[in-house]
Amino acid sequence: MSGIGRSPRGLGVVEMTTREIEALFTQILFDEPGTADATRAMIRLREDSGSEVVQFAAAWCKSADPLKRSTAVNVLGKLTSSESYALVTGMLE
Repeated sequence: MSGIGRSPRGLGVVEMTTREIEALFTQILFDEPGTADATRAMIRLREDSGSEVVQFAAAWCKSADPLKRSTAVNVLGKLTSSESYALVTGMLE
């Protein structure tokens, strides 16, 4: 996962591109839960947890694919924003 992670100087998190966010979601989607790669992908998404990650998850929440919806809820459940909470509770209504 080159280009994803901490900045070279360790001064903060490098902003992710949409393509990198999609790659992390896809990693979680296709890996067995709890594997090292899936766990690293989840940690990276949680570290960023910016609006683009939430928006990407929101789009997957509306997917016809139940596995994508499940992955989106899994990611949103790990985020601590009120926006992610609202999306998950909205799916339950």
